[in-house]
Amino acid sequence: MKDRKVRILVFVIIILSGGMLYLLSSYLWRVEALKSIGLELFAAGFTAILLEIVLQEKVLDEIMSELRAPAKILSSGRKLGRLYLRSFKQAKERIDIIAVSYTIGLDQHHKYFEHKLVHDKCQIRILIMDPTSPMYEPRARDEHGGAGDMLLAYINQMRLESDKTIKTVKAFYDEFTKRHGQHFRVPGSLRVRMYSGIPYFGYFRVDDHCIITPYFAFGYGIESPVLEIRDSSSALFEFYAKHFEVLWERADMTSIIDIREFSSLAQQARCA
Repeated sequence: MKDRKVRILVFVIIILSGGMLYLLSSYLWRVEALKSIGLELFAAGFTAILLEIVLQEKVLDEIMSELRAPAKILSSGRKLGRLYLRSFKQAKERIDIIAVSYTIGLDQHHKYFEHKLVHDKCQIRILIMDPTSPMYEPRARDEHGGAGDMLLAYINQMRLESDKTIKTVKAFYDEFTKRHGQHFRVPGSLRVRMYSGIPYFGYFRVDDHCIITPYFAFGYGIESPVLEIRDSSSALFEFYAKHFEVLWERADMTSIIDIREFSSLAQQARCA
């Protein structure tokens, strides 16, 4: 409370100083620069004291806590398409993704792949669940909750979505190689692999933050509340990043596409 009184006193002094400068420059010195400074000081002090009065200390503490928080709960995944797209377009160094299927994301993002590879020099890695994985059945039971033919139809639909994702990235690969040729040196890289592990959550990392979609045992992942981790130095961020790396190393390294093969980086890797 004492600190707040001191701040208010300082703001009052700023307001009075601004008012005096304005009056002096208007009636005595006739200096326009001083008049402008006086007005700005008066406005700044007045604005600050208003904010101090309106925003109580509890509110200010909540705002500062929110700004410092390493993680934030967002709305459901269904409502966050623009956030994913904006994050993808703003990536400058790396993008890592884990998904059961990535069809919806690819519909929006794959058109930016070439720009990310050639102009932004991004390193992009995507893990898609293997369409032959036995893990589809328990995940489908959690999401769908049905049985018999209805459950089987849903499992098949999930496999088809994963397969569609794979076909989409292969199509991009074919277009890219035809456009640039075998000797084009790609500044970035795009690698897509299949994994067969348990799908615990969706993972979307862009540079130094990541967006997590938990998979619960009751309902669809797209309806889950989404967690955004904004502090890349936190233990929470490291846990999720390590999970990606483990899955990546376990995945079939020859799967789907590897655009590094057009870059000097891939040439060095093959020679090593």
